[in-house]
Amino acid sequence: MGAVMRIYVLIVSCHLLVYNYVYHIIEWWTQLEQKILRDKLSKVLFHGTLMDRAANIVLDGIDFSKLNDRADFGKGFYVTDSYSLAENTAKLRYHQEKLRNGSAYPPVVMRIKVKCTDIDKYVIKEFYGETDLWKRFVCTNRWNKQILARYPEYDNNFDLKYDIIIGLTADGRMKNIDNLMRLDSYSLSSNFLKNISPFLTYYKDKTTNKLKETKSYQISFHNTRFIKSCIRFMDYDILLVRKEDGL
Repeated sequence: MGAVMRIYVLIVSCHLLVYNYVYHIIEWWTQLEQKILRDKLSKVLFHGTLMDRAANIVLDGIDFSKLNDRADFGKGFYVTDSYSLAENTAKLRYHQEKLRNGSAYPPVVMRIKVKCTDIDKYVIKEFYGETDLWKRFVCTNRWNKQILARYPEYDNNFDLKYDIIIGLTADGRMKNIDNLMRLDSYSLSSNFLKNISPFLTYYKDKTTNKLKETKSYQISFHNTRFIKSCIRFMDYDILLVRKEDGL
């Protein structure tokens, strides 16, 4: 019995050591994620829109009821650390508005700062890279009614269970995507997800002076309390629209 007891004690001790090690790894990873998130939110962020909407935001705040409920990560207020992405978004909205109404207010890029002392109280989700998880999440939010009626188990933010989401920006100009979605029976199979790609922006390399492409990240806010108390608007740039900017 003595030998059996020693073996039992050894096994229990090993389990405790492994548990303690895993616990500290998880704690370290959680702290690292929170630090990375704070670093991302500490930057000046950008939001592309039209001048009249920018003025309303500055004067009256963000009207959550008017936000798009079929965006990449669900209904929310979207910002990015890429000025180029915000610029493209603003110009796209300008052209859409002009096509629909015959005229539009000038496109603008707003500068935004986030100040939040209790970030750990919010439910945060982050996607790392161009993964099938990210693609499926984006599609489920964009085509929520069709997909969730068939696959309610797919992760999504239609119910706003996530307060803050960080991930790549999907390219909204994908050709024939609605038809491909129907042919796939809205199952979001791995084969179909090959058609989903991130939006690419370009920057000039300082050493080579050549244009290089990069995938743009976005941060979305879905909690009205956070939006009202933590987002600060600094100023905005009015963008010049040229014929070659036609989208």
